[in-house]
Amino acid sequence: MLSKQCSVSIVDTHSEIAGCNGTPHQSVGAAKCCTVPKIEEQGSVMMQCARRQRPDTIIVDDLTTSSDVEAALFCKRRCIRMIASTAAGSMRELVNDPSMIGLLGGLKRERKKHARVAEPVFDIVVELRRGAFDEWRVILDAGEAFDSILSQGKQQYMTQLRTRDSATGGFQMEHERL
Repeated sequence: MLSKQCSVSIVDTHSEIAGCNGTPHQSVGAAKCCTVPKIEEQGSVMMQCARRQRPDTIIVDDLTTSSDVEAALFCKRRCIRMIASTAAGSMRELVNDPSMIGLLGGLKRERKKHARVAEPVFDIVVELRRGAFDEWRVILDAGEAFDSILSQGKQQYMTQLRTRDSATGGFQMEHERL
């Protein structure tokens, strides 16, 4: 349990993360829950949480707005680890979403091509597909993957395709280049 090892804060808009509305689920352990009164205030609550609680890790469900991205960057600059989700279905979809591109380091135009401006908020990206409960793709270097996508497919990036056999509970992992 992460909250036994470090200070964890959960920023929860819809009480979807371990039931932080009222009595938190026992799985969150000693994590502090910060309720978001209105969805448009999530970024502000993230920044308040970072300032007041100074956690090692902040967990957020569904970064959706540019203010959420700014808040995530704010946390990154303060060396706070972020665990969060977005609605993007894949790394390439995330790259093509102008409001979310800051999570990957942002873009600048350089000699007729795009280049990353900064380090990504997230080191690792996990892609989940709707309905694929026993399969997920792990991108272990989000910055490298972003740079590869920016090079317009000239380079590939390494991923791990992880699967679980629902009958036996066994796991498999394959390396693949996208």
